[in-house]
Amino acid sequence: MGGLEDALHGDVDGLAKRANAGASSSGAPSIALLLKCLAASRAPSNAQESTIPEAEKETYESVAAERQEDIERATLQELSAMGISHLEDFDWSVRVALGSDKLSGQREPLLVLRLRVADVGGTSREVVVELPKDDLDNVLGTFAKIQQAVVKIKEY
Repeated sequence: MGGLEDALHGDVDGLAKRANAGASSSGAPSIALLLKCLAASRAPSNAQESTIPEAEKETYESVAAERQEDIERATLQELSAMGISHLEDFDWSVRVALGSDKLSGQREPLLVLRLRVADVGGTSREVVVELPKDDLDNVLGTFAKIQQAVVKIKEY
């Protein structure tokens, strides 16, 4: 094994130790390059430009292939510790509130949104949100602004 290969294996070992301890792995730039190698191995060969020097490319690819399982496991542990969740499923309905303790003839439409959210570890939970029309209009306006920002970012 060469010096670079030993250093990369050491970085992967450090990543695993930090993930088990709940710390961030952002301090090892070689880990980012190893992850890029893993991603490139799953994509068409002409889809990504390499930022790895040609002389070191084979070593990075070799270590990434050898330690793929360790890197993925540590990355999942780190993401799980960060509490990153994703939307698994949703259901919605519109209801009319005919009255409340404040007003007896309110007749206000409500959107009831049920979100099933899963974390990286696979556990899921349900979040229920009730939005009156004014709040729903505000949320939809915010989503429209977010969509416009994403479109601008994609244009660059």
